[in-house]
Amino acid sequence: MATTSVYLDKRRMKVDGTFPLRIKVTLNGRQGFMINLPISLTADQWNNGKVVRHTSKDIYNRHIREQVHNVEKTLLSMQQQNILGNFTPPELKKIVERFAGMDYDPQRRADLIEYFDKFIKRKSNPSTQCIYEQTLLNIRAFDKRKLCFEDININWLRDFEAYMLKKGLKVNTLFLHFRNIRAVFNSAIDDGTIEQNLYPFRRFKLKHEATEKRALTLEQIRTIRDYQLEESDEYGQQYIDVFMLIFYLIGINIGDLLLLKPNDYQDGVIKYRRRKTGKLYTVKVEPEADALIRKYRGRKYLLRFVEIHGDYHLFSSSMNHFLKKFGPITKGYNGTKIRHPLFPTLTTYAARHSWATIAYNDLEIPKDIIAQALGHGQGTVTDIYIKPQQYKVDNANRMLLDALAGKSFDDDTPW
Repeated sequence: MATTSVYLDKRRMKVDGTFPLRIKVTLNGRQGFMINLPISLTADQWNNGKVVRHTSKDIYNRHIREQVHNVEKTLLSMQQQNILGNFTPPELKKIVERFAGMDYDPQRRADLIEYFDKFIKRKSNPSTQCIYEQTLLNIRAFDKRKLCFEDININWLRDFEAYMLKKGLKVNTLFLHFRNIRAVFNSAIDDGTIEQNLYPFRRFKLKHEATEKRALTLEQIRTIRDYQLEESDEYGQQYIDVFMLIFYLIGINIGDLLLLKPNDYQDGVIKYRRRKTGKLYTVKVEPEADALIRKYRGRKYLLRFVEIHGDYHLFSSSMNHFLKKFGPITKGYNGTKIRHPLFPTLTTYAARHSWATIAYNDLEIPKDIIAQALGHGQGTVTDIYIKPQQYKVDNANRMLLDALAGKSFDDDTPW
């Protein structure tokens, strides 16, 4: 018969004032052997069989429970096989330590880079993975050591910030990288890899600058819609049409749009989950949008662009490049074409920003309807009890498209 107990061995104090924690195994009521745990505590940190008043108490207590369970499981197995009495206590100790896996050290330094890499692989969205990979590459370039979580403190964060600024990165880009590092720390704390006391962002504040407004006016949207390109500029017309389709569909993300499948569009409605957030969106397809969908309809995808280009990132990148450059063209001294961009900072995101800004400023559509249309503000206690009324979003979108077409409307839309 074998029994186990855990106790703090106070017979010999270490130089740092702590005592070793051990598992005591008793055989048939008599002394058996001791198994050392890789934990040392002061006298006031051990009470009633638990670690208390220690920054790593949760990790230590979990480790103690696991190790005691492993020892008891090994001893029980040997007892059931009736071989427990075949070994001397020293021999039995070696067997138990071997089969119970006593080589784990809960005080080992958790590898930040290794954890960061695993964190990235758990992300399902390739674009999200790419963003975190860029952060990890910058960390490795800045500090080539075998980094552990303990190495990342406020001084490290400040030095990393200075290094990134010296490289010419903007404040909002830094904000993104620090936000990614913070997310990794929060994940490691949540799953018990590290303790809360290692969190380095309590006194390090993330800096963020207000971005330049990307919204266009109704007149500017009309200019884009009606712009006459050169006859040979086939791709340019596609880019303009897709920009307008994004606007007609209430600012749908370019990636979500290009990856829509044919069955996502049924009965005059597009239903999809946004890849970035997982939220379900429902958009009534107005005739303006339906005409463009029919014009560029694909087979595997609702729109054919991914089927042609092979990757939506390539199409999106080319489209943004075009949007920044398109405009009147004149000939230079040597006959070279000189472009005069109409909107030098224009990207696909402007369609979403413009829809919201025009809805609020020009048509006085309530903010809560705009938030519902954009998928914002969902998840509060109030939202749980209120079922959104989709027809209000549909009415708002129709009002915008009518305003874009120069049509008047009665100011009696129910909100």
